[in-house]
Parts: sequence; C-alpha cells; structure tokens
Amino acid sequence: MPTVQLPTSKSVSNRVVVLQYLAKGSFSDLKNLSDAADTQLLLKALADFDSGLTVLNIGHAGTAMRFLTALLALEDFKGVLTGSDRMLHRPIGPLVSALRQLGFAVSSREGHFPPVHFEKCIAAIGNSVSIDGHISSQFISALMMVGPLLPNGLTIHLNTPLTSIPYAQQTALLMEQFGASAIIEEQIITIPKGKYLPQDYVVEADWSAFGYIATCVLLTGKPCFIENLFPTQLQGDFNVLSVFEQLGLSVAFNPQGAEVSKKSDFNLPNTLVVNFSNIPDQAQTIMVLCAALGVHLLATGLHTLKIKETDRVAAVAQELAKFGIVVSYPEEILPETVVEVNGQFAFNQEVINLKSYQDHRMVMAFAPLAVYGNFSFDVPDEVKKSFPTFWDELLKLGYRYI
Repeated sequence: MPTVQLPTSKSVSNRVVVLQYLAKGSFSDLKNLSDAADTQLLLKALADFDSGLTVLNIGHAGTAMRFLTALLALEDFKGVLTGSDRMLHRPIGPLVSALRQLGFAVSSREGHFPPVHFEKCIAAIGNSVSIDGHISSQFISALMMVGPLLPNGLTIHLNTPLTSIPYAQQTALLMEQFGASAIIEEQIITIPKGKYLPQDYVVEADWSAFGYIATCVLLTGKPCFIENLFPTQLQGDFNVLSVFEQLGLSVAFNPQGAEVSKKSDFNLPNTLVVNFSNIPDQAQTIMVLCAALGVHLLATGLHTLKIKETDRVAAVAQELAKFGIVVSYPEEILPETVVEVNGQFAFNQEVINLKSYQDHRMVMAFAPLAVYGNFSFDVPDEVKKSFPTFWDELLKLGYRYI
C-alpha cells in the first residue's frame, strides 16, 4: 500500500504566520509551515515590509491579500499592496470599507479591487465595524486577528449571516492559542483588547488537500495510507469526510495517520445533496467526482465560488462539458441556489485539453480523471499554490504523467 504525504494546512499556516508576526515572535518557532506558494508569498511580503519596501506584491495569494490588508493598516504602512492580474480583479472593497470605518487611511481601486493604498493614519481608531458576512470569511478573519491590538478591542457586526463559519472558528481557536480571544455569536463577533504571545507551533496536515487523494482512491479502487492525517477541530474541510463516505470511501485512523480505501459491496446513491457553505474549497472536487461516478449532484452553498481564483462554478461547467456533463446554474448564485451536475460521463477523445484558469484547485480536482484516459493542462504548475508535491504523490498512486 503506497504512503502519501499531504501538505501541511495552508489555512492554519497563513493564520499562525500573521499571529506570530503580531506577537513579535520568530517564524523559526513555527514548525511544518506550508511550503505552498500562498504561505511563502505571505512570508516574503512581511519580510519586504520589514525591510522598508513600499510596494508589496503577493501574486495570486488571495488569503495574503486579505490578511495583509488589515495587518498593514494596523502597522501604519505607507505604500501599496498589489498582486497578479487575476488578484486585481478579486474584490477587496468590503474589507477596505470596514477598515475605513475604523479610521484607517486605506483605499482600493474603484473602491472595490486591489491595489490597496495605505497612507499615514491621523484619525482616532474606533472599536466597532459593520460588514457583510456572506461574501468572504477571510475579510472577517483579517479583522478578527488585528482586533485585540486595536486601542479598545473590536466588535464586528455582521449585516448578513457569516459564510464558511469553520474558517472564522479556526481563526478564533488560533487566536486563543496565541493568547487573545474572540467570541463568535450569531451575527456579532466580539474581540476584547489584548495581546498576542509568541508560540512554538506545529502545523497539521491539510484536509483541504485530502479530497484529491480520496478521489483517486475511489476512481482507481486502490487504497493508500496518508501520513499524519488526523481528525481535527481546526480545519472545516475535515467535514468533507462525511461526503466521501456517502460515495463509498472508508477511512481508518491510527496514531501514524489514516488508511484510505474504497468500501466493498457499496451501492452508490443515485443522487447526492451537499451544502458546500462550510466546505467551499471541496466543491470542485465533489462536482468532478460525482460526474465521473455517475452520481446526480445537487449542490448549494456555492455563492462564494465566483470570487475565488476564478469563477469556479463556471470553470467546472466549461471543463465538465468536455466529458458530456451538464452543470446547470443561474447567472446569480445565492447561498440557497441549487447547482446541478448531471449527464453521461464519457472520455471519447484521444487527448482532452483542460484549462487551469490560474486556479490550483481546478487542476487538482480534474487530475484524478486521468484514470479514464489522456488529457493535458495548459498550466499544470498551478498546483504549487497549495500542494507543490501533488504530481509526485499521484505517481505513488499509480498515475502516470508525461
């Protein structure tokens, strides 16, 4: 049985980097930090800031853009935070508006998009802010992490219900481990004034990456062992395990990790209903897997996918169409909108050319389909954003890539 190693958690890594920085601790005390591009770009941007650079570029790293926007405002940065062309079309306006409510001198292009410009703050900093909760939990997490260091703490009033709640809960749990606190109620988050304490911290394996390996196991029928993968309270994507179990996956944990296999004598459901509100990064994986397995998928909670690295619903629809699968969805996707994945999966071309859309998760969601035939990606290296060893791990599972 092959042994697979997942990357360490990118979401945890990015948060502990910010918290350790705010605690004035050493990054060398953070063990198993993700080597994904997102985390490395965040570390580089902080180093550039410390060295006095006034233009910081975080490339495709959306989490870094959101977290740094709040951190740099707190640190009284005077300069510009920018990124790749795609990043310059991803919304930052709600977070910038919230920081301006607090009194910080920040602005964004057309009021909505990066680059973000920072000027010297001369206003008194407030302790209360209102922001929509349904657009991006990263906006909320960015505000939460700087909250304890504001002069009077911070109360965040959510105008709409919070999306991707596990990520805000992850932020709160990590803040507590670094000496601060955050209280999440229905539409109010309260962060008392406090301080962070430097920590020695070991980052756990990434449940966001689990789905790609689990998909390979289900499509090939070959089991594997995943090192250092354990149940966790920190990562919301742990909840995708129950979805995979409904599709025939078996996971047995032991002190070294998890044995992952396909259940024998298992009957696939005709239809699977999944709400992705709390596991949005798993949506592409499950959409592609259901298409390949012939399971009719009814998905809700996909409203945040439009502002990711690409419009992920539209991108999956365009690529699955190449396999005879229809993804049905309206132009405007709300939290309750049903996105339907259905059709007869077919691999009827000698080579299918797939697009990456500058999105690491598009590449990794579709890659397991190689068990059915040959295809190519325009930019296979997009996986470096979150899972740099992805192709090496798939080789262990019997896949071959040219």
